[in-house]
Amino acid sequence: MRFVAKGIHEVEKIPPTQPLPVTLLGRRLFDALKPVLERRGKSSPRAYLRVMWTAWGWLVDDPKTWPHVPPRPSLPRGYLPPPKVYGRTTAPSPAHADACLRRLAVRSSRGGTLLCGIVMRYTGLRLRQVTGILRQDIDITARTPVVRNGKTKQERADMRVVPLSRHLLAEPRFRAALDAAPAGAHVVRATSPASVIRASWQDATTHDGVLKGLWAPPNRANARPDHAFRASLQAHLTEQRVSKDVIDFLVGHAGGLRAVHYGRDLLKDAREAVDGLPPIDWGDAAVETGKVVRLRS
Repeated sequence: MRFVAKGIHEVEKIPPTQPLPVTLLGRRLFDALKPVLERRGKSSPRAYLRVMWTAWGWLVDDPKTWPHVPPRPSLPRGYLPPPKVYGRTTAPSPAHADACLRRLAVRSSRGGTLLCGIVMRYTGLRLRQVTGILRQDIDITARTPVVRNGKTKQERADMRVVPLSRHLLAEPRFRAALDAAPAGAHVVRATSPASVIRASWQDATTHDGVLKGLWAPPNRANARPDHAFRASLQAHLTEQRVSKDVIDFLVGHAGGLRAVHYGRDLLKDAREAVDGLPPIDWGDAAVETGKVVRLRS
């Protein structure tokens, strides 16, 4: 709710240190907040405003504590923006992802962001999940990392264990990062990786003919180029007829499977799936494979 509170302070021109009066609640405030949340890059202003709508209902239900709360309409029609409808997009292939990685090898001067891209390409993990992996989270013998970060509280609480591709373990940069990271340290360390990855995808579009719509779909207002690696893995596994349950398990969409599978009985199939991913095609790109002491972009 802090994003909403900041927006209310802004539109009502109330100093940030002053409390917000409940008498502000009403259609005018909701209408004023919609463009503010969109301007601040919130992917779904509707979700934030729905929280405020629900909180308004709680206040109305307690008139003794909140006697000055304006009455709330029974339906939120007109108060909330319409839900976003996302059209279908075409995901990049592993070959497209490799074109980005070859460009990233040039832009990522000290290797950290390149390593982010390599791990995302083989695992489908989100960027912040990759940068959150600690050295002790990786079991080399079992070929598994513990995924500490997640998009939801449930995903963070699950501390998922997913398999690593044999091709990823064969990547010299990844092995060097494991050797260089002491216990308690992050395996991947990068500065502003998202912006460097975006620029590398743009390079792949400019020089290698990768269509921009593959990594920045025009019908996604807040498309993240780093998410294109995740989309590439999901699309490739789907084309290879990998079970939807296995794909969901790998990328963290397995909420509905949690009570049944507990992860272990899908791990074998998931390992076979990631081992079936093609190795990265580095082409003629000169990729430094020496020992990396500190990995930063």
